[in-house]
Amino acid sequence: MSRTRRLEVIGLAVAVLVGIVLAVAFLRGEGAHKGEFSLPTGTAIAARTTLAPREIYFGAPVLARLDVAIDRNKIDPDTVELEGAFAPYQPVTSVRRERTDAARLSMVSFETMLRCVEARCLPERPGTRVVMPRARIVYSTVAGKGALTVSWPPLDVAPRINPDTVDEFGAQQLASWRAQYVVPPRVSYRLSPRWLEALLGGVGVLLMLGGAAVFIHHVIGLPTIVVQWRTARLPPLEQALRMLESSSLRPSSPARRRALDVVVVELGRNGEPGMALEARTLAWADAAPAAGDTRRLVADIRTLLHDRENGSE
Repeated sequence: MSRTRRLEVIGLAVAVLVGIVLAVAFLRGEGAHKGEFSLPTGTAIAARTTLAPREIYFGAPVLARLDVAIDRNKIDPDTVELEGAFAPYQPVTSVRRERTDAARLSMVSFETMLRCVEARCLPERPGTRVVMPRARIVYSTVAGKGALTVSWPPLDVAPRINPDTVDEFGAQQLASWRAQYVVPPRVSYRLSPRWLEALLGGVGVLLMLGGAAVFIHHVIGLPTIVVQWRTARLPPLEQALRMLESSSLRPSSPARRRALDVVVVELGRNGEPGMALEARTLAWADAAPAAGDTRRLVADIRTLLHDRENGSE
């Protein structure tokens, strides 16, 4: 195999591999957006609460998230709401509500950022545990109203000042703390993640199709396949000539020699030993048959056949 051919095969393999990776990533991303979740058998609603991080310093923000999975055949997802406070913590952003559907199930999520800078949130010692009130979820079913309560995981809050420092300098002297915080704007993107996924997925599909086209053209031989399909009902000699014409479009000399052999056989069957000898000589010459030589041979054979059909000597 020549160096150029090896590079073509390596490039083809890389293009197909990249296309497969991008397409799989795109499909997995789409599956994640569709909400791959489930409910226990016989359950119409289930909820899960999370706080992140679970270990914080006093005054640090914490992300609270509540995910509610429901069966849409039994509960209307548009009626699912979160009630209750997060005392002693307070939301510093509005509660964001999202809904994702998959088959007969829906996932309704509530998310907000919490913070507490009040004196009652001061930890008495490192690792003070704070437990927020249970969250209450209300919803409507075909039978009427319903409600579900779930617990938040505990928070471990640590002081920002070492207790030994307080004992040394006095609590009164260190109690004049102040806190100011600014809610940062929501994350923005120059290009939407969904558009980026769609773009990468499209590129992956194009790379796969391009790799397949290169493979068919250089390894299998698309022109030959197309010619064989189009010439299936032509006379055998005409089929052989068209196959030879197709091989002249490809850089592969072995394919051209094989096509010439077929032409030699059909010329012998058509009573043209002289032209068959010329084709055999061209096929098995030391030098690879040039595309120009094969085209001239095809032209000569067609002229011969035309003259014979018209009665010319």
